Amino acid sequence: MLLLLLLLPSCAAAALVRCCRPRVRGRWVCGSSTWLLYVAQHAAIRASILQDIHKQYIVWQSLKALKYMHTAKLLHRDMKPSNLLLNSDCLMKVADFGLARSMHDLDEGYSSEQSQHQMTDYVATRWYRAPEILLGSTIYGYGVDMWGLGCILGEILMGKPIFPGSSTINQLETIMELTGMPDETLMRNISPYASSMIQSCSNPRLPPYSGAQMLDGADDATRLRWTTKFPHASAEALDLLYQLLHIDPAKRITAIDALAHPYVATFHDESVERSAAQEVTVPIADTEKKSTAVYRERLYHEVTKAKRGAAPQPPRSDRGGYEAGA
Repeated sequence: MLLLLLLLPSCAAAALVRCCRPRVRGRWVCGSSTWLLYVAQHAAIRASILQDIHKQYIVWQSLKALKYMHTAKLLHRDMKPSNLLLNSDCLMKVADFGLARSMHDLDEGYSSEQSQHQMTDYVATRWYRAPEILLGSTIYGYGVDMWGLGCILGEILMGKPIFPGSSTINQLETIMELTGMPDETLMRNISPYASSMIQSCSNPRLPPYSGAQMLDGADDATRLRWTTKFPHASAEALDLLYQLLHIDPAKRITAIDALAHPYVATFHDESVERSAAQEVTVPIADTEKKSTAVYRERLYHEVTKAKRGAAPQPPRSDRGGYEAGA
């Protein structure tokens, strides 16, 4: 939450409108969300009401939000349809920053041992969890958010989750049936546990991972798997999906590069696809466990500071909108 408060002024995130301290001792209250009329994206997917242009718009907005977060050194770590909120105008907000993590300290020269101590592999919902996390890696980056968005795009295209694994091993197997299985060298690069975990998969005939950056450059068998899995997807949608779902995180497309992809070309506009002006840092280190009172007081302090620095808003009417002439 502290991370979110520092990012709220410019990020496409679900925002709190009030946070005040009442006179009741020991308690403080956060006001209601400004996006109460938004619904989780998975409801729209299941209702089959999204047209192609809506799907492109949702993906573009998601990429725009991820670009801002990632340039602020913020990792969401729980990208999934239920955390993308949509309204009737198809405007999208990213919600639930409960697992968000600042990458500022890790990118500023932490040792491998320190990084492993600070990053957990128990993040994201299993169906949307990146393979490097499933394989036990504690050193990962912004690619885990891009993988989550890839799962979201696949779900938008199919109308249902694309990797509905019943366990960690089954999840890996389900993923590799589409992406292909990495070779030994790539396994070692992803995680020291990758080889033994993949050997536990029940399917002995998993296809090999192509490694081609774009789908057009992949072998015939790989292209056939992807086109068979998503028979109604356009060539542009399928290529972006393929680049988002590389099992090799080093080859996974970034938010900045994905914004220039032909699939979202209709909405691509660098003037509104902003980078963060500053990096997000945590006032209290993630590795230090404090009492609830300490976190409460620090949160109130950050909210008060943010409110003092915010630009004044025009008066609001009783109906929730701004008054005429304000």
